[in-house]
Amino acid sequence: MTGEKSILVNKHAARALEAHCNVVGVNPTGPVESGFIRLLCRWVPRTLNIGAVSEVSDETSFLYSFDGLPIKGNGRLELFWPDVPLVKGMGCTAEGGLAETILRSNLARGTKRPSFRASVSCVFIGQLSSKHFILMVLGQSATKYGAFERLGIIKFHEVYLVPDLYEDLSLNEFLII
Repeated sequence: MTGEKSILVNKHAARALEAHCNVVGVNPTGPVESGFIRLLCRWVPRTLNIGAVSEVSDETSFLYSFDGLPIKGNGRLELFWPDVPLVKGMGCTAEGGLAETILRSNLARGTKRPSFRASVSCVFIGQLSSKHFILMVLGQSATKYGAFERLGIIKFHEVYLVPDLYEDLSLNEFLII
């Protein structure tokens, strides 16, 4: 897929600039071997706080919090759904260095690990409805300099928006692998 298309019908939605997907075998809808999407979107850098996972905890019930996320309230109003268990690690920066970030893991849900916090990028994807918004949470890739990996999504209702949210978000291009 090439060209510029809006993901959602919204003047503030992310725009796909380029995308590619390599599948295993000849079935075009088969398992994915690799791929990427390059998005132009509004974003804010934030710190994601993740509580410790004990052997008896239910990881899906954890309260994830974001320092400084532009949402009103006590920080307990964000609804964050991680894609997989998350771990603290080192990501590859666009400048060729390493930076502490949060990474996707192959750990089974509920695998014991300590609490941690690290920087992530919260990118505004658009509106799910007239009153519901969605952000995608990205961590720097551990394998490709300047690239990001999706960690999960945040959904919230407009009542929790800080006024002028759109103006506070910077416009940037993200390569997501």
